[in-house]
Amino acid sequence: MTMTGQFMGSLPWASPEQAEGAPSKIDIRTDVYSLGVILYQMLTGKFPYEVIGNMRDVLDRIMKAEPTRPSTIRKRINDEVETIVLKCLAKERERRYQSAGELARDIGHYLAGEPIEAKRDSAAYVLRKYLRKYRLPTAVAAGFVVVVTLGLVGSLTYWRQAVIERGHAEQSRLVAEERRVAAEASEEKAIVEAEAARKQRDKAERIADFMAQTLSGVGPAVALGRDTTMLREMMDAAAKRIEDSELKAAPEAEVRLRLTIGTVYLELGVYDAAERMLGPAIELARQLYAGDHPDRAAGLDYWATLLKDRGDLEGAEPLFREALEMRRRLHRADHVDVAASLNNLAVVLQARGQLVEAEPLFREALEMSHRLYPGDHATVAMALHNLAFLLRALGDPAGAEPLFREGLEMHRRLYPGDHPSVVVSLNGLASVLQDRGKLPEAELLFREALGMSRRVFAGDHPSTAMLLSNLACLLRARGDPAGAEAFFRDALAMYRRIFVGDHPNVAICLSGLASVFQDRNDLATAEPLFRESLEMNRRLYPRAHPNVAMALNNLAVLLHLRGDLTAAEPYYREALDIYRQVLPTGHWFVGSVADGLGRCLTGLQRFTEAEAVLLEANAILRAAQGVAPPRLGTNIKDLVELYDGWHAAEPDQGHDQQAAEWRAKLAEWQASTQPAMSATSRPASAPTDTPPDAAAPAGG
Repeated sequence: MTMTGQFMGSLPWASPEQAEGAPSKIDIRTDVYSLGVILYQMLTGKFPYEVIGNMRDVLDRIMKAEPTRPSTIRKRINDEVETIVLKCLAKERERRYQSAGELARDIGHYLAGEPIEAKRDSAAYVLRKYLRKYRLPTAVAAGFVVVVTLGLVGSLTYWRQAVIERGHAEQSRLVAEERRVAAEASEEKAIVEAEAARKQRDKAERIADFMAQTLSGVGPAVALGRDTTMLREMMDAAAKRIEDSELKAAPEAEVRLRLTIGTVYLELGVYDAAERMLGPAIELARQLYAGDHPDRAAGLDYWATLLKDRGDLEGAEPLFREALEMRRRLHRADHVDVAASLNNLAVVLQARGQLVEAEPLFREALEMSHRLYPGDHATVAMALHNLAFLLRALGDPAGAEPLFREGLEMHRRLYPGDHPSVVVSLNGLASVLQDRGKLPEAELLFREALGMSRRVFAGDHPSTAMLLSNLACLLRARGDPAGAEAFFRDALAMYRRIFVGDHPNVAICLSGLASVFQDRNDLATAEPLFRESLEMNRRLYPRAHPNVAMALNNLAVLLHLRGDLTAAEPYYREALDIYRQVLPTGHWFVGSVADGLGRCLTGLQRFTEAEAVLLEANAILRAAQGVAPPRLGTNIKDLVELYDGWHAAEPDQGHDQQAAEWRAKLAEWQASTQPAMSATSRPASAPTDTPPDAAAPAGG
């Protein structure tokens, strides 16, 4: 859209009439001029004239400066190609090709070795082209002409008579033809109407294809935060054209353009607008394509991504499965769409706590991506990160760290400077370094990622909110509760602005903020936050899920600290039961929650039950020492307190000797670790500060 005297558009590709600010002159030939600029760039690597500098000067050059002849820049460009380009770039609209179709036909003439329309005014050129293309037939024809000429004079009289007779016959034929045309007038009208409809459909498809190609390359990953407000306005304008039924005559093109715009809205985190684009696209694709089709599969995949991003994991999973099955049928071998669907299904399975089922899908996606893209590629880096996130969730940060580092190095080579993919890499590596106790290095990476996310995504965005939450978790681990509280509050406020209703990240932030108050022994403030987080997680995950277990354990720990052991016990037991269902055997979360339950039972003087649970926790935590935080010392101290209390309640049963044995083990453990790692009297818990592992979604 333009207004008189005001320029709006992509200046380097603008036509003279656009630069002049004359809306009444803008038509299809304006697009031909812009196509000419693109063709000139493709041939020479440059613009036809200087497009950098003062805007008034650039507009003046567009209106007046004649393009530099392409052959002066690249000698290999021949005269015909140069003529085609310069005809597109004519300042007067009447001298250009009158439509993209005319341009396409002339390019076709050139590729076929035929005369191009742009040089039709040169008879010598046309003759030379035909003689060059048809050398052998021309030679044969020349010989034939010589022979015919010799007999021409003798047969001239007979020929003239034949011409006269043919003229009479042609006259009779024309009369008959006129009568036939009159009889078929109604049929001709129908043909004209059908042709008009076809042209309307072709026009709509050309518009849609042009818009899709333009918009598909301008998402946040390309904009890099330069002006996402303008990007949003571009998306809104394109969406309005669709909603105004401008593409009604070309439903296939409408589906493709809706999918393109919908995915950009997803990248921007504008979920309501994405829903308005994707919902009708899926329904229209179902009507157009009865069976498997790439656009149907893409629609399912994008809609599932929208549900996942909004927190509806249960609704997203079956759609991701359907998209994967359809793409496997469409593409029997390795294909980028199959790899994307493998990744997306694995992401939602991981988010739902189905880690064991997600692992082979992530590994298959990584192997397929390596085969599809040898060397550095964004898809390979994403697959490396997703597998690393899963290994971290499975309790193997040592295995995850090299994958994160490899992915980060690849992303930095692919995208020097700020880029959303670099943000994902920095966050992943920082998270696993935090798991491994490398807090200073992790903090530097989190802060770098947060700054980059704010530059890439203007305003509120899930990526920025997640990094605020993750940095808050790290500051809490480093003993900075004031800093942690501020970041948790910022993250929670941003999440609530982005997501309406329940969302996993909101629940995580509630839990993190509650943990800060718990660290300060402000249990009255912490308890309602923990309870709200638990209730939200129960609504989000009807089935067993690690986030529910974490919320249960957090509330159990708080009740334990308050001294309400009877109330804490069932929360410990339910958390332990869920972790045993969804985590691999021997995961340190199981050992940590079991230790909390054992300590609770000791406080209730149910010593026999406490002993069994604490010894189980000891075996798990001892086996996981290289992976888990230093919770083994807390467990050993809890065993000492168990046997001391048991001896006090039941003397002369040998429990004092057992207490002495575990006290010696505690001293041995303390001697082998840093002083900061020694056990404390606070009840240990599975970490309340574990942020949601955000595996990267793949493009469909």
